[in-house]
Amino acid sequence: MKNKKLLLGVLLLITFLAFLPSLGNKFTNWDDDFYVVNNGVIRELSFQNTVRIFTTSYSENYLPLTILSYNFEYEYFKLNPFYYHLDNLLLHLLNCILVFYLIFLLCANNRIAFFTALLFGIHPLHVESVAWVAERKDLLYSLFFLLSLIFYVQYQKFNKIRYLYLTFAGFALSCFSKAMAVTLPFILILLDYFKSRKCDKKVILEKIPFFVLTLIFGVLGFLMQKTHGAIKAEKLSNISDNILNAVYNLGFYLYKIIIPLNLSNIYSYPSTLFGMIPLIMLVVLTGVIVYRFKNKIIYFCSLFFLITISPVLQLIPLGNGVPADRYTYIPAIGIFFLSITGLEKLYVRFESKSIKRKLILSVISVILIIFISLTFLRCFAWYNGETIWTDAIKNDINSKIAIYNLTVLSFEKGDYDKALTGFSKVIELDPGFDLAYEQRANVYIRLGLYAKARTDIAQIKQNSSKKKDICKKLYELCDRIEGKGKKGINREEAQIVEDGLTFLAQGNYKGAIIKYTEALALSPGNPEYLNNRGVLFSTLNDNLNALKDFDAAIKAVKNDVLPEYYFNRGNLFRKLGKNHKAVADYTNAIQKEKGRSEYYNNRGIAYYNLKDYKLALVDFNQAVFLNPDNKSAVKNRNSLIQKQ
Repeated sequence: MKNKKLLLGVLLLITFLAFLPSLGNKFTNWDDDFYVVNNGVIRELSFQNTVRIFTTSYSENYLPLTILSYNFEYEYFKLNPFYYHLDNLLLHLLNCILVFYLIFLLCANNRIAFFTALLFGIHPLHVESVAWVAERKDLLYSLFFLLSLIFYVQYQKFNKIRYLYLTFAGFALSCFSKAMAVTLPFILILLDYFKSRKCDKKVILEKIPFFVLTLIFGVLGFLMQKTHGAIKAEKLSNISDNILNAVYNLGFYLYKIIIPLNLSNIYSYPSTLFGMIPLIMLVVLTGVIVYRFKNKIIYFCSLFFLITISPVLQLIPLGNGVPADRYTYIPAIGIFFLSITGLEKLYVRFESKSIKRKLILSVISVILIIFISLTFLRCFAWYNGETIWTDAIKNDINSKIAIYNLTVLSFEKGDYDKALTGFSKVIELDPGFDLAYEQRANVYIRLGLYAKARTDIAQIKQNSSKKKDICKKLYELCDRIEGKGKKGINREEAQIVEDGLTFLAQGNYKGAIIKYTEALALSPGNPEYLNNRGVLFSTLNDNLNALKDFDAAIKAVKNDVLPEYYFNRGNLFRKLGKNHKAVADYTNAIQKEKGRSEYYNNRGIAYYNLKDYKLALVDFNQAVFLNPDNKSAVKNRNSLIQKQ
């Protein structure tokens, strides 16, 4: 026991020192802003807000426990990045301990458990999961995933049902942290194989709840990805490309685990098939070796790696589909366990003072020192947004995402010449990159080049029908600065409004609220600003302030109220369950503009909530008549018809 405590102490100390620079890091502009800095959801610690967290998805992800952890941190530490990074590191250290105990339970060898856990602790690929605040989800899901496996091994050993319950609880918590945990039931079967557990009715039945939960979270994840456009039908049908990408990704992860050099926060696929061949050959060679030796430990470790990495191999293409360091956090344990077990077998084969033993120890020591050094240095790359995107561009000078995000930082600093060059470069690399056109239009507006700004806005409209509202606001901003159309505004006010639109486009609702508040200080009672701020308050569930802004906007224009003001307030009333008031506002909006399908659809929903199904059906029919592509209206109408 003393020996084990000493080993754990050494493990934690070395890992802590390897990741020490991460404690001085700041937030990045890559998801840290989305999940933490500008996330209004984490700013209130209450039961009601916790319910909201567990019933809300973030982008295409459902990870309530991760968001809840940020909620607690914000309550006590606000936006001090040190504590967020400290918590990440502490979670990683806990995971190192769990890896040690899991491997020890599997092999009953302190040395194998220690070195496997040490490789897990200091491997450079894990810097992304630890030094990036937004990747808390990896650390949390892994914590519960490993706990679940440990409880299951205990269940195998002692056959006490409480360990099976704890296994399931750990699995559920892991799924609530990140959907990648859905592979756990397959690992339980793999553990049965490793421990030579007989496959009988009991063994099969005890797995059913696990697979049910896997199915639930798997379907939930798939639907969220599909809803957010992360799943493309044309990619799903291209089976040969999907298989090729999956094999390439597998080779990529194997290679980076063995040789963790030239790491980046974002990678891209080779432009030709020829560029994929080396890593595909690595996969084939690995498969041949595994088949040739036919050893239980080799099978177990290989399958552990393959099963846990499978959700991100892109057999079913999700999102941008490129490989990422963070995806190896749990899967790499299989490779580490296999490598250390192999070295251990070689080590014990030789005499205690033989040169061959010393050679093995020397090789391990050199590898560990290299990994520790690489990890230590890699932490500095994650210091802030500028350092991580600069690092990414060093690895790929044509990475449009890296160039775009680095250029956004230049724009925010007011370096418009540099921003113009950067956004133009992104557009050159990808003429369909809407955000680059949007940001370049913002730069042109700042520089007073309104004709060029309008050209970019027109391109955005051509590329994406979903950007109509943003385009309209940018057009109006150009007109108002030049004194056309609506009442003109000065450059200072225009710059503030433009900042608000930029934040809105980025999903930074809190930042947009601040900018509209600044604009209102320069133009008190401006109904447009009040309405837009009200929409943002409503989006963040600050319903009281939203209602104040909508009321003030409508009062400010009296008889000349724009229909969207009534529509937005109607949406708020409907959300608050005040459906009679919602109907009144929707009706006012319709009277001012009768051709808007969404006005009729939302009034139909309000009527439905009031159980006035006849009027609801009339509105749904009108909504579909005005816009047959209004999926919500079509769905609502069909559901109501079936109900009747």
